Amino acid sequence: MDEHPDAERLAAAPLFEDLSEEQVQKLAVWFEPREYDAGNVPLHHDQHGYVFYVIDDGSAHAEIDGQVLTRLGPGDYFGEMAFFADDGRRTADVIADTSLRVWAVFGTSFREMQLALPDVAARLEETARERFDRMRS
Repeated sequence: MDEHPDAERLAAAPLFEDLSEEQVQKLAVWFEPREYDAGNVPLHHDQHGYVFYVIDDGSAHAEIDGQVLTRLGPGDYFGEMAFFADDGRRTADVIADTSLRVWAVFGTSFREMQLALPDVAARLEETARERFDRMRS
């Protein structure tokens, strides 16, 4: 597997579709590919979160105590909530439903992305706040 995602594939994710080619090229170096088999759990509820993921291929779902919160597929992302949570903990389990190929960005690189691409970071924070609100209601 390549060390970083192909910028063209990364640009296809809705989160990044408004970025320029130069911005996507910059973004791609912060992401590393990861693969999970069906049934694996990339995120565990209540653990500290240091990684944010964008799905390249496959499907997964987020759940709490066996209750499915949402289904995830190519272009969707997860793990961002821990970056914005007061305690930095995961709010749900994410379980791979199929073989899952994701792009992962770690906390230090995420902070660099926040500075270099503040619009993307703002969208992630907005999504995290919306997800927090849905969980509370």
